[in-house]
Amino acid sequence: LVITGIDVLLILLTGIMIHRRVTNSTIDKVATSSTPRPLVLAAWICLAGTALIWAWGLGTGGSFRYSLWQVQRIIYLPLMFLFLQAIVPGAKAHVIGAKLMLTAAAIKACVAIYVHANFPKASYATTHPDSMLFAASMALLVVMLFEKPSKASFWRFMGLAPLLIWGMIANNRRLVWVELTLSIIFMTALTRMTPLKRKIVRGFVIIMPIIPVYLAAGWNHPVGAFAPVRTVRSVIDSKSDGSTEWRDLENYNLFSTIKDHPVAGTGFGHPYEMVIQLPDVSSVYELEPYCPHNSVLGMWAYTGLIGFSCIWTIVGVGIYFAGRIVRAATDPDDRIAALGCIAVFVIYMFHCYGDMGLGTWMSVFLVSFALTIVAKMSTRLGVWPNSSAAVAAPPVDPRAVSPYQQRLPGN
Repeated sequence: LVITGIDVLLILLTGIMIHRRVTNSTIDKVATSSTPRPLVLAAWICLAGTALIWAWGLGTGGSFRYSLWQVQRIIYLPLMFLFLQAIVPGAKAHVIGAKLMLTAAAIKACVAIYVHANFPKASYATTHPDSMLFAASMALLVVMLFEKPSKASFWRFMGLAPLLIWGMIANNRRLVWVELTLSIIFMTALTRMTPLKRKIVRGFVIIMPIIPVYLAAGWNHPVGAFAPVRTVRSVIDSKSDGSTEWRDLENYNLFSTIKDHPVAGTGFGHPYEMVIQLPDVSSVYELEPYCPHNSVLGMWAYTGLIGFSCIWTIVGVGIYFAGRIVRAATDPDDRIAALGCIAVFVIYMFHCYGDMGLGTWMSVFLVSFALTIVAKMSTRLGVWPNSSAAVAAPPVDPRAVSPYQQRLPGN
């Protein structure tokens, strides 16, 4: 098909949204917080930068067919954010987002476990982008323990964490462990020092001298108790894994392309420069020269400093507002939501760098909703002025209130 079911759904929902605006409907305005202008501006800058580089690429002889794939991977995220921030109410956006993400992660973990049990020789069980969902959900469970230590947080962690870890193992994608580790490091640096966090940090400090010894002992024989060393080595040592070596050579080609086209890039529709000739995989993945594994370097190669700055601005602005929320929030639930959004942004960036995270539906939905949560929380908590013309409840006529109600506090 030329378009997907998601495209049809977005067109339908956008039509409904436009109709409500034209008819002055108040459905979407009740208890709604406005979106900080820098976030909306960043989304439009992303779209404008994409259009500019698209025109540059086609004007210099780029392929229109391949450029469509490159552009599609970029525009869905800002478009989805602009749509969500217009229709999602502000008060409970973070609660809705957390429940949706954890539920989806639990379902996907069950699917991965089932598929792996029936097809144990398959290289993966669901999809690689599910790594972002698993890592973000695990990070959220961890930050709940740090920021709101309670029996509910403990049992929520004990009920979901083993299932998610099992799902990550079944899905067999090494990048998920890197994403989870880095997101937890970022959140640990931003969270308050609680008694639980102090114990965990002390425990980590105690075992730190053991980690290099463990890695050295299992470096050349990563089996049995040293099986986790295989994952670490495959990430660090390109010679130990054919996939890692391919990515290193591909990154070198991308870096060479960036060096030759630093300002505006090659433009969309052009492949990256093949300085080191890689095996021809066009029969199984025709888009490899146009949509490489490393989405960050690929974007920089095709769009240059100008385009990359325009496209990537929305993520940086989102992290900025999330960081301000962490400092301004007094409610633990608000800090948990902001830290969870930061985890999503960090995981997204590393997945884009590690393996084609740009433009996947998982990244589009996760990051756009995280941006929406950050936007609504920023105005609700006073991090940014709320300019929304939210519809308030109609005033109560004092004559319609009973004498008993009039004597109640607040009346």
